[in-house]
Amino acid sequence: MTAPNPIFVLNADDTTLQAAQRNILANSTEMVRRLNADLLSRYQSAYQDYLANMHSGENVPADRIHAPLPPYAWELAPPDGDGFIFYQVSKTTRIADPASYPDTYNSGSNPQPNATPNMIMVGARTASTNWFTALKGDTFPSGKMTPPVTSSDGVIGIFEKFGAPVGPGWYLLMN
Repeated sequence: MTAPNPIFVLNADDTTLQAAQRNILANSTEMVRRLNADLLSRYQSAYQDYLANMHSGENVPADRIHAPLPPYAWELAPPDGDGFIFYQVSKTTRIADPASYPDTYNSGSNPQPNATPNMIMVGARTASTNWFTALKGDTFPSGKMTPPVTSSDGVIGIFEKFGAPVGPGWYLLMN
């Protein structure tokens, strides 16, 4: 734990207006930090859900093919009439740069399915695991190892195919 900023050293015996203003400012500053950390965590989780949905190979509705915009961040508000500084949601500053969270390829928009036997169609990685989706039109047999292939998100490797009761299944990266 770091030492508090000397500007925010609190004294319970100091009952002046300035002490109360310092206390409120210290509290508001800490709340902005905590709220923004939580907001960023929640946004990053939503963005990972968006990526998983886009890489699933399923049909994604048109209104969901774009990455969610980062929400506006919390910030310190201007002092009120008594000089107290609380916190508010910004009208201009987002929690993260939208360019850092771009739209991604919708693997469900592939012009599949096809009927070519033993067609290997490895989709994108699922979150940060070694599992990859099998794209629509994949006809490679379940339980077999692929030769070295490239997934739709550029990962080169040997994969083992796992079937699924619904859809084309999954690939597990073996190397």
